[in-house]
Amino acid sequence: MAARCPAAIPLPDNGWGRGRALDSSPCEYLIDVQEGHDARGIPTRIWHVIFGGRCEPFDLAVSDGRWPTRGFIERDLRLVGVRPGNDRRPARARVLKRFRIAGRPALLLRYPAQPLTTVHSGHLAIVWNEASAGYVVSGHPPDVSTPGEERDAVRELRLTALGMHSAWGGPAHLR
Repeated sequence: MAARCPAAIPLPDNGWGRGRALDSSPCEYLIDVQEGHDARGIPTRIWHVIFGGRCEPFDLAVSDGRWPTRGFIERDLRLVGVRPGNDRRPARARVLKRFRIAGRPALLLRYPAQPLTTVHSGHLAIVWNEASAGYVVSGHPPDVSTPGEERDAVRELRLTALGMHSAWGGPAHLR
């Protein structure tokens, strides 16, 4: 699997802090990047980005407007949360739209806010497959956003995903 980092990520008002690896193994990686807040302490634009990949494609089938159809999956890049309570049921994301990233099928997902137990809580996320691997980019827009702000957030996440696609040029890129 090619570990792909985005060529660019949405620029928040106060720049990005340091990235940190949430998961790192020979078969998956997940990177978390958070930004500062504006002078009033209110996050603007996308203020938390997560990106990563795994060494096998995702099943992009949808059931009742939710993904994934099976609930829990292995090497899920923390995309499947756990519902609050004692029964530990999977909390699947709501599918907003199907589209393409670099000609490949992709899903736009929305995660509910806390108390969903996943790092993607409150995020919009894009999942897609490429070259026998599955990839994700997700971002947390402002908690209360207008339709225009949400469209901008989706556009920026899509550009980030496209940057992950184009950032890797195959074996020649490694020379």
